Parts: sequence; C-alpha cells; structure tokens
Amino acid sequence: MIYFIIPILCFVFYISSCSDKKEEFGDTDTTAPTLAEEPAVTKPFATTEDATYTIQVFASRKHENAKKLVEKLKANGFEDAFIFKHTAGSKTLYRVRVGKVARSETKKLADKLKNLKYIESVQVTRF
Repeated sequence: MIYFIIPILCFVFYISSCSDKKEEFGDTDTTAPTLAEEPAVTKPFATTEDATYTIQVFASRKHENAKKLVEKLKANGFEDAFIFKHTAGSKTLYRVRVGKVARSETKKLADKLKNLKYIESVQVTRF
C-alpha cells in the first residue's frame, strides 16, 4: 500500500511547489489566454504545395553505371537528369534522378519515365 502513497505524495508536493513559484514571480493569473493573446500561426518553410520534387529511377554503388544512365536519359530528351551522391558511413550510392518539378507534375513525369524500356521503376522524392 505504501507503494501507491509515495507517488501520490510526490505529485502533490510537485504541484504545490509549482504554485509557490508562480507567487514568487508574481504570476498568479490562471485565466486562459484570449484569442488576441495567442501567437500568430506562421507558414512553414516549404509546404507540399510549393515544394520541389524529383523522380529517382536508379541507384548504384558504381558512379560509371549512373553516369551511363544519365547520358542515355539526356539523349532521350530528359535534359534535367542528374546524379545525386548519397554517402552513409563508408558506403556511397549514386542515385539517378530526373527533374525538379512541382508535386502536381510528378505523375506526368513518372509516367513518361516508366514508358522507357530501360527504366524498371520510379520513386518520387522531395528535392
């Protein structure tokens, strides 16, 4: 039974010490803030509507493989194909990505890439 009383006493002591601190600093107002006192909501840096997206079509540990695919994509009209180097620890991945587009345009670009015979899959990622 004592195991239940100790946590309750600790909680009561904590609550009473908090009220003592309010009085010490002169903060005894316990009313809820009104709408005029609430801080204004700010817009985040990038929302999903105005963020930029890209389509990843390939990843390899060999830079040469990624470079060949980028050249092939550029020859097929995808001038904005590029290599994104990702390093985790001592391992490096070379990711081939296409485009820097709005979210509303990603499906259209992904479908164009899927129609190429040498692209097996696509993944939409935020840029």
